Amino acid sequence: KEYIALRYQIEIAKNTRNLGQDPVEGVRELKRLVSLWQTVKDAKDAKPEQVAQDAELIEGQLREVTINYHQQYLKTKAEKDAAITLELYSDYVKVFPGGPNAYDMNFYHAEFLYQQKKWKEAANAYERALEIKPEGEHTKDAAQGTVLAYKKLLQPKQDNGDGKSERAAGDAEAPKAEEIPEDYQRFLKAQALYIKYVKESE
Repeated sequence: KEYIALRYQIEIAKNTRNLGQDPVEGVRELKRLVSLWQTVKDAKDAKPEQVAQDAELIEGQLREVTINYHQQYLKTKAEKDAAITLELYSDYVKVFPGGPNAYDMNFYHAEFLYQQKKWKEAANAYERALEIKPEGEHTKDAAQGTVLAYKKLLQPKQDNGDGKSERAAGDAEAPKAEEIPEDYQRFLKAQALYIKYVKESE
């Protein structure tokens, strides 16, 4: 595809939003815009300055719509809004991983994932925020969130009450030497970061 196709999709996405059409249709056109930009940004007719200008425009639109849906979900608690918010955050952090707003967006994404009880994904998103800016304004919350998310993830399943989890001492098997699971290793690392960024600063 030629880069000129992006100009048409930019207008379609803008008009869909400005004309007050179905918000879901607006999200759909925005996602098409993001996908198309990724496809054509390296096209032969793509001029670097125009690509950079359009990247800034698309990043701004995607960030604005994502945050708006996040705020809307906090009011409605609707599953549809939650699904769209997760989808938009996922698109943003994949498409703009190194942008000037990546730190904030990864942290907001982590907070939303935690609210949705997606523990592993939340822990990973908090970790990305800490990697981008180890000593930023969200550092303490991100460090604490990482620890809490891993603790939730690693919590043993509760005994279902049928007694199967209880074994006589004489029936216990000798523990086998095993490698420490990756999630537990990351939990230990998260604890170390929590101590470094939170406990030591208190």
